[in-house]
Amino acid sequence: MFNFSDSCWQCEKCGSTLTYNGGLHMLVIGIAILPMLLNYPIVKGLMLLFNVPFLAAWVIFAFVFVGWMVGITSFEYFVLVKEKREK
Repeated sequence: MFNFSDSCWQCEKCGSTLTYNGGLHMLVIGIAILPMLLNYPIVKGLMLLFNVPFLAAWVIFAFVFVGWMVGITSFEYFVLVKEKREK
Protein backbone atom coordinates (compact mmCIF):
# COMPACT_ATOMS: atom_id res chain seq x y z
CA MET A 1 0.00 0.00 0.00
CA PHE A 2 2.75 2.45 0.95
CA ASN A 3 5.51 2.56 -1.62
CA PHE A 4 8.36 4.80 -0.54
CA SER A 5 10.81 5.26 -3.40
CA ASP A 6 13.77 6.14 -1.18
CA SER A 7 12.95 3.82 1.70
CA CYS A 8 15.89 1.44 1.15
CA TRP A 9 19.52 2.27 1.70
CA GLN A 10 22.86 0.51 2.06
CA CYS A 11 24.60 0.21 5.43
CA GLU A 12 28.00 1.88 5.22
CA LYS A 13 29.64 -0.66 7.55
CA CYS A 14 28.36 -4.02 6.31
CA GLY A 15 26.78 -3.23 2.92
CA SER A 16 23.40 -4.77 3.83
CA THR A 17 20.16 -3.24 2.55
CA LEU A 18 17.94 -1.68 5.24
CA THR A 19 14.41 -0.29 5.19
CA TYR A 20 11.62 0.54 7.67
CA ASN A 21 8.03 -0.62 8.11
CA GLY A 22 5.89 1.79 6.04
CA GLY A 23 2.62 1.20 7.91
CA LEU A 24 4.25 1.71 11.30
CA HIS A 25 6.00 4.79 9.93
CA MET A 26 2.65 6.35 8.96
CA LEU A 27 1.14 5.46 12.34
CA VAL A 28 4.05 7.05 14.20
CA ILE A 29 3.78 10.20 12.09
CA GLY A 30 0.05 10.38 12.82
CA ILE A 31 0.61 10.07 16.57
CA ALA A 32 3.53 12.49 16.49
CA ILE A 33 1.52 15.35 14.96
CA LEU A 34 -1.45 14.82 17.28
CA PRO A 35 -0.44 17.70 19.63
CA MET A 36 -0.52 20.11 16.68
CA LEU A 37 -4.27 19.50 16.38
CA LEU A 38 -4.70 20.40 20.04
CA ASN A 39 -2.20 23.28 20.20
CA TYR A 40 -4.69 26.08 20.89
CA PRO A 41 -6.34 24.39 23.91
CA ILE A 42 -2.90 23.43 25.27
CA VAL A 43 -1.52 26.96 24.96
CA LYS A 44 -4.73 28.51 26.30
CA GLY A 45 -4.64 26.12 29.25
CA LEU A 46 -1.02 27.02 30.00
CA MET A 47 -1.91 30.69 29.92
CA LEU A 48 -4.84 30.26 32.32
CA LEU A 49 -3.36 27.66 34.65
CA PHE A 50 0.12 29.10 35.14
CA ASN A 51 -0.69 32.74 34.32
CA VAL A 52 2.09 33.00 31.75
CA PRO A 53 2.14 35.40 28.79
CA PHE A 54 1.11 34.28 25.31
CA LEU A 55 4.68 34.06 23.92
CA ALA A 56 5.95 32.11 26.93
CA ALA A 57 3.09 29.61 26.55
CA TRP A 58 4.04 29.05 22.89
CA VAL A 59 7.71 28.56 23.83
CA ILE A 60 6.74 26.00 26.47
CA PHE A 61 4.49 24.26 23.93
CA ALA A 62 7.34 24.20 21.38
CA PHE A 63 9.73 22.54 23.86
CA VAL A 64 7.14 19.97 24.88
CA PHE A 65 6.26 19.30 21.23
CA VAL A 66 9.91 18.74 20.25
CA GLY A 67 10.30 16.35 23.19
CA TRP A 68 7.12 14.55 22.13
CA MET A 69 8.39 14.20 18.55
CA VAL A 70 11.75 12.80 19.68
CA GLY A 71 10.06 10.36 22.04
CA ILE A 72 7.47 9.10 19.58
CA THR A 73 9.82 8.75 16.62
CA SER A 74 12.21 6.67 18.73
CA PHE A 75 9.69 3.80 18.38
CA GLU A 76 10.58 3.34 14.70
CA TYR A 77 12.89 0.50 13.82
CA PHE A 78 14.79 -0.67 10.77
CA VAL A 79 14.35 -3.98 8.94
CA LEU A 80 17.07 -5.95 7.20
CA VAL A 81 15.95 -6.50 3.60
CA LYS A 82 18.98 -8.18 2.11
CA GLU A 83 22.08 -9.19 4.00
CA LYS A 84 25.38 -8.86 2.17
CA ARG A 85 27.07 -12.24 1.83
CA GLU A 86 30.79 -12.41 2.49
CA LYS A 87 32.72 -14.36 -0.17
